[in-house]
Amino acid sequence: MSFPTHSEPFFPHSVEDKEAGILAAAVEIFGRYGFDRASVAVIAKAAGVATGSIYNYFDGKDHLLTEVFRRYMKIYLELQNSALALEPAGVSQLSGFCHRHFEIFSRDRQLARVFHVHWRETQA
Repeated sequence: MSFPTHSEPFFPHSVEDKEAGILAAAVEIFGRYGFDRASVAVIAKAAGVATGSIYNYFDGKDHLLTEVFRRYMKIYLELQNSALALEPAGVSQLSGFCHRHFEIFSRDRQLARVFHVHWRETQA
């Protein structure tokens, strides 16, 4: 399992995969506007689906954000844990963890922006 390259979105999708397309659009819109200013209608438009279609997959905006975080963290933790298991304990693990963390977030800047914007919104 690996993270997408710089040119690949974190949630790659085909036209037939509406759920992944909606998640990719949510990352784009949350990253651009922040959670509070984003709307399901704008996410639907960015995904190329009707607003009501989103509710076939997600309960609403909160569920969308939770699902983005859940899916991302599952992959993130699997990658970090498998790499940490191969490194000697101590400074090497910490250094490797930090390096991978920044490398992972640099691969999908919109997703990194979602995490940053959401964190900033929760601090207000």
